[in-house]
Amino acid sequence: MNFSIARKKQGPVLFGNKILAGFTLMEVLIILGLMIVLMTIALAGFNVFQQDSDLNNKAEEMVSVLRRAQNKAVSSEGDSQYGVHFETDKYVLFKGSSFSASAQDNESHNLLKNIEIYQINLAGSATSTVFSKLTGQTVQYGDINIRLIDDTSKTKIVNIDALGRVVAGQESSPAELPQKDS
Repeated sequence: MNFSIARKKQGPVLFGNKILAGFTLMEVLIILGLMIVLMTIALAGFNVFQQDSDLNNKAEEMVSVLRRAQNKAVSSEGDSQYGVHFETDKYVLFKGSSFSASAQDNESHNLLKNIEIYQINLAGSATSTVFSKLTGQTVQYGDINIRLIDDTSKTKIVNIDALGRVVAGQESSPAELPQKDS
């Protein structure tokens, strides 16, 4: 008697009348790896979008606070002028002709940890702008520049003109400025 064990070729496993096919461990690991790579790329893109959105929102919020200070001055609320003081990590709406850090009615607005005010270009090297009663004009006009701390190429400019108009825009790099013909 010759007993030999014959090996069958590996293939689908029969279970009753059904053929069961499965994935190997290697196939499952490859799919999981691809899913992790795709999710990482998607999350990185979302993070960049979120930071850009944060910068835009803070610039618009700053414009809103400046306009509110101007509206309070124009309406002579409390028979006073109103202004906004700027620091690296915050800006403060205040009542009166000059900023006092200890004033009780100051309204402080902190920037997010990833955003900073990196340049204050107001007339007379001021760090505050004050709006005149009734007219809403200011002598401390100029630009407030904010940016992302982690990506300093992402900036926004808040401009205040002498008539008190306030707008937020994007900073232009020197390459984007019109060139004079020689």
